[in-house]
Amino acid sequence: MSDHTCEVCGKSFNWGEDADNHFAVAAANQTCAENAYWKLRGHMQADHPDYGHRCGRRNDLFARDDGGKDWWGKRDGYRACSYCGSMHPEDLFAAIEAGNCQITGTDKNYKIYVDAPTRLLPGKAIYMSSTHEFAGGVLLTKELCEEHDLDSYAREHYVGRWVKIEPRSQRAHLKFYYQHFDHAQQDRFIELYNERKLPLEPQFGLYVKPYFTKVVTAA
Repeated sequence: MSDHTCEVCGKSFNWGEDADNHFAVAAANQTCAENAYWKLRGHMQADHPDYGHRCGRRNDLFARDDGGKDWWGKRDGYRACSYCGSMHPEDLFAAIEAGNCQITGTDKNYKIYVDAPTRLLPGKAIYMSSTHEFAGGVLLTKELCEEHDLDSYAREHYVGRWVKIEPRSQRAHLKFYYQHFDHAQQDRFIELYNERKLPLEPQFGLYVKPYFTKVVTAA
């Protein structure tokens, strides 16, 4: 399977040994040669160096920055920033307007979680992992990833760990970083909040207000 497709030319990149390994080696190193993400990143750097956006999280303290650009990939069928994994702002607003998501605040003023219907077909996913063997777990290998058609996140983060593989939930647990809002989108988000149209988790709401807001008291 592949969820790493170039949004410019439509070329898709797969996990494993193939003719595209050289892209990953150029972008990272030989140990990443079979990694679909690094193949796509190498392709973008080589063939579309001027395309893309600059993720706002590159400005964070201790952030890694190779000077390149970022693009919109996919996770759970939603667009996801190649740098930070954030939802696309338009996908966030679409989920809000559809009325089928829930927003959960965090203790950070730049991040929220969004639970929404998955856009993937039924399949398998990982719901538990450990560095140690546990009851009901299996040691994840590249072969098991292929057998269960696991997504790229599982392949990149869980191979070599003990995991529990189960049918994929029909709900996706996503994240959104406010740095991806432009000024108009910030205003739109604030308006939805003030109009009580955000589908907030009922107990804590946003928990911490976004960094671009301010409290206004009535005269």
